[in-house]
Amino acid sequence: YGGTSGFGAWDIKMRLKGVGSYRSLPQKAALRLEFPNELQRVFGIKRMTLNNMIQDPSKVNEAIGYTLFRAMGIAAPRTGYAEVWINGASYGLYLNVESIDKVALEKRSSGGGTTHLYEGRLGSEGDPLNANDAHYQVDVGSTINRADLEELIAASQASAPTWYARVSAAADLQQMTRYWAVDRYIGNWDGYTGASISNYYLHSDNDGRFQMLPWGVDQIFGGGVEKRAPYSFGQPVGGLLFTQCLVVSTCRALYVQALRDVRD
Repeated sequence: YGGTSGFGAWDIKMRLKGVGSYRSLPQKAALRLEFPNELQRVFGIKRMTLNNMIQDPSKVNEAIGYTLFRAMGIAAPRTGYAEVWINGASYGLYLNVESIDKVALEKRSSGGGTTHLYEGRLGSEGDPLNANDAHYQVDVGSTINRADLEELIAASQASAPTWYARVSAAADLQQMTRYWAVDRYIGNWDGYTGASISNYYLHSDNDGRFQMLPWGVDQIFGGGVEKRAPYSFGQPVGGLLFTQCLVVSTCRALYVQALRDVRD
């Protein structure tokens, strides 16, 4: 691309990514490309995510899963397919997944802006109830001041009579229940409503109010290399916000209605 625009080869950053899907070169490694120079970006994009799809033999799970999230009004990544070549050698078919970063958030902003984007990682091995735990990787916003996340975590631990009011002040439960409904409907055992409590984003706007965004939906519908059976719609497994929602009648009603909407 750079060679045709007069710049010559571009100096960019490339790193290998993934956990279960991680492979080192010269294997089929999943890649993240970062474009640090503002003058050398394609349509302003700061980074690209190229997934190797080695955990998804169908090669369509992520594309279909994100499509359903978007159909339910969730700001999920867009996807496309690409053949990747490195040093003249073809590495095969990859999924080009829209990176959730400041650029993507600005495209979706309805005026709320962004205070933080937290990436939830490997919750079962970290502590999702500690705002400063490594479970929460800060992708956008201050790494020191995490008052918005501290408020959400405190609200999530409130007693049942006050839980809905407290969480509603810190989070968009209409949006989150729709997110959880899709997560369970597609059998995303490796997401927020699964035991791993991983592969999700928490986005807070300028008022510190949170929404949840999906990531890493490559082993859904009972497929993928692990072929795990999906959880039932009401099984109390997953992050605290979801499991508490199931026992608070007002929130559970939102979730049940969202399940009907996903079905339709």
